[in-house]
Amino acid sequence: MAGAEALDAMGGGQLQRDIVCIGGGSTSMLLTRIKASVLGRQLRVLRTPEVVAVGAALLAARSVGASALASWAPEEKTVDPVEDWVQYYSELRTKF
Repeated sequence: MAGAEALDAMGGGQLQRDIVCIGGGSTSMLLTRIKASVLGRQLRVLRTPEVVAVGAALLAARSVGASALASWAPEEKTVDPVEDWVQYYSELRTKF
């Protein structure tokens, strides 16, 4: 619920940027669907193992002018909210 409040503070439904999930919690489809439903929007989930370390390596490579990894893209998927759950979590937020 706190994530939904933070999203609201940043513009809520007007926010046009993607929400990207990484890490251990994002490997659970149930947890990710709950997050998408609480937020009421689609989430991008990066499935690349150790994506933070890969990102750091890409930044380091770029800082020294290497471009060999310029075409690299993480493995990802999208997770949509479950419409029935969106209403349920919306009602819970008023009690939270």
